[in-house]
Amino acid sequence: MHFIMKKLQRGSFGPVLGMIFMLSLATASQAQEMMLWPKRQIIQDGNQTSSFLVINNSLEPALVRITFQKRMMSLVGALEQVSDDTAHECFADPADFQISPRQFTLQGNTQQEIKIIQRAPLAAGKPEERVHLAFNFYPSPDSLPVLKASSGQQQENNVTLIGLTAQIVPLFKLRQPAAETDPMEIEKIRLMPTTNGGNQLAIKIRKSVARSIRGNLQAHYIAPTQGAAPVLLGHVKGVAAYCELDEMLVRLPVDSTALTEARAQYPGGKLSISFNETSKVPYPVVIERDFPL
Repeated sequence: MHFIMKKLQRGSFGPVLGMIFMLSLATASQAQEMMLWPKRQIIQDGNQTSSFLVINNSLEPALVRITFQKRMMSLVGALEQVSDDTAHECFADPADFQISPRQFTLQGNTQQEIKIIQRAPLAAGKPEERVHLAFNFYPSPDSLPVLKASSGQQQENNVTLIGLTAQIVPLFKLRQPAAETDPMEIEKIRLMPTTNGGNQLAIKIRKSVARSIRGNLQAHYIAPTQGAAPVLLGHVKGVAAYCELDEMLVRLPVDSTALTEARAQYPGGKLSISFNETSKVPYPVVIERDFPL
């Protein structure tokens, strides 16, 4: 954490550096204590309101500012901020939402409910629209110590806060979809080494519906012996293929020890990849596919 101090008297750099160092430790700890629930919010047809809960588990107050962002999921699963609309995007207009409060000071060991009101319905012809909310956390100005000159008089200082940390969550306007047939499929997998000597699975997912799909991926080793329990090799949560993506690549870390032991005990097995959707839709996707090793 960096602070820009103005109008400091000559010779006072020692106390200033000490203050900056102490503030850095305090605010870093504070950043770890800020919690947000839920991790995403969906406003479906017929519902006009929703809410988030911001929780400060630290002892220090924090200044919270909420801003809008446009973010897209890249082909390798990274959530990237974009400045302009792109083809086939599903971004909502931030003006469609009223958020209260947008800026507030949250005292230590307290929580604040953020209320969201949808001002405009989902655009016709779109299965969903979304915008990302950035919850930016700063040390509260009230918690900053006051610098004093050597004479004992209070010294004027101007503190500019530079972003401490932020949590990014998506906010969706979603239309109830009709029943779907095979909205996505796991096309290909590849077992690859990692730089630290381990293994990972590169999994290609193709989506055939306009709406976003979000869920959890799991990989199991399936033994050829009847009755042998599947061996969990790895899992990753929060996989998201947003509506503008037709396909994406997910890298899933694999427990190399479990894989080696399973293959030694039950040679000739196969990999089973499963995707369990966690989106709030009436027809959640559960996809499974087996691959030879």
